[in-house]
Amino acid sequence: MLEKFRLISGSLQELGVPANDVFPGVELSPDLENVELFVGRHTLARCPIPDRQVLTDALTTQAHACTTAVDHLLRTRDSDAAVIDTVDQMVDGDEAKEAMKKNLHDRFFCSDNFVGTRELEGDASRFEVTFRDAADVERSLVFSNRISTHSELRGPLLQGQLASGSYATLAELIARGFGSPQDAPITYLSGPYRAGFTQCMRTLQELGGAGQRLGFASQAAVDEYIQAATNAIAPMRLGNTSLEAVWGLKTTADGNAPRQAQQTHGADAAASPAAASLPTPRSDEWSPLLTGRA
Repeated sequence: MLEKFRLISGSLQELGVPANDVFPGVELSPDLENVELFVGRHTLARCPIPDRQVLTDALTTQAHACTTAVDHLLRTRDSDAAVIDTVDQMVDGDEAKEAMKKNLHDRFFCSDNFVGTRELEGDASRFEVTFRDAADVERSLVFSNRISTHSELRGPLLQGQLASGSYATLAELIARGFGSPQDAPITYLSGPYRAGFTQCMRTLQELGGAGQRLGFASQAAVDEYIQAATNAIAPMRLGNTSLEAVWGLKTTADGNAPRQAQQTHGADAAASPAAASLPTPRSDEWSPLLTGRA
């Protein structure tokens, strides 16, 4: 059933199903007793998870579900429209956003003319950026200084890119982030899959019964499974980047759990992305997993 669902998931892109944001999905129950396969709001099947091999198959199937969603985003995104939409992350206030959109293709606001940034006096929520050209003409722009929670282009992240990037216009600066770890839509879309992966590993760590039922003889075996899963999904490509970069995954060269993970159990261990190990499938079959429908 899981293999057939992967084949269906791979065909949905060509069939145009994601056009209405109807993506295939996989959800593991909190106790890891079963896995549910669905498309949009329609449940197709619910399969039991009697052993480790089926758990591995379920995680692999979730990987395909995630890559289908991200691939659709990247294939169908209108880059010009996405540049304009990104202004909503960079600036607060409707009037300020409209004004900023008019400056996106102004070549005055380029890396060669960048002078510096400063927090606005009495207003920590915004910062000012100064540009000066060869004729000593100086102009400034004001951006949002709010912290980025999902790689939104604002605050310290935006300040760093303005100061160190190479860009002819603000539109170019924005577009260069598409498909990168700083691409907010990728972070938003893959975030629930990361949460699902973490929750699944937390269940293995905290519920001894679940681990024994799935064939893990010891806590060390669980830790190795967790790390192997992390190592397997980390190279998965998302745009021009990988899960390792987007999620900040910690991998090991030999596939064994790092010493810290082996000595730490419970919630603290599960909070680390390095909690998981599977009989490692091909790396191109892996992606994040989903325990809740995004």
